[in-house]
Amino acid sequence: MKILSISYDGLLESLGYSQVFQYLRELAKAHQICLITFEKSEEWDNIAMDFGFSLGVLHHVPAFI
Repeated sequence: MKILSISYDGLLESLGYSQVFQYLRELAKAHQICLITFEKSEEWDNIAMDFGFSLGVLHHVPAFI
């Protein structure tokens, strides 16, 4: 199954990490996940790989305006 998840909460925010990412990380074990989040921090590029996207979560970060 393919799942598209769009979240206004960024993964660098506590809600985005604790509820969005942790949930999708578990789903990625059995499904294809595409995640779109709106990151507000310029630090995103420096730590993106720390979130373990090698687990199968395809992540897109559109420009935050």
